[in-house]
Amino acid sequence: MKDHEIKLFSLLQELLSLAEEQRSAIKTRNLEKFEEITADLSGKCDQLLNLEKAYAQSPRAQEQKRELWALAEKLRETNQSNLILIQSSADFLRSVLNNLMSGSLRYEGTGSIVRQGKQSALLDKTL
Repeated sequence: MKDHEIKLFSLLQELLSLAEEQRSAIKTRNLEKFEEITADLSGKCDQLLNLEKAYAQSPRAQEQKRELWALAEKLRETNQSNLILIQSSADFLRSVLNNLMSGSLRYEGTGSIVRQGKQSALLDKTL
């Protein structure tokens, strides 16, 4: 493996690890750690774009494309579940603020807010 190929694999693994740390920071509501990880993720994503350009010109790129695709897919899934957790937290906070302001929405406890008299869909319980 060439140097940029090794860096690409290790960077994708670092991004996946950071995304999982970000999920734990979201679940524990640790805002400082979340912001720190998000800033680190942003910098590493820029590095990833540069490495991908160099890797695309490599003759071995096609051979290792499947492995990279699997890592990138796992990272995408982790980021999507993190986004769901963030949206769920925002919905909960919105409902709390709405109740404080005497609104008509209520929090269902399923990660969403709904109008009174309606029922929300359940979130995936694996999160």
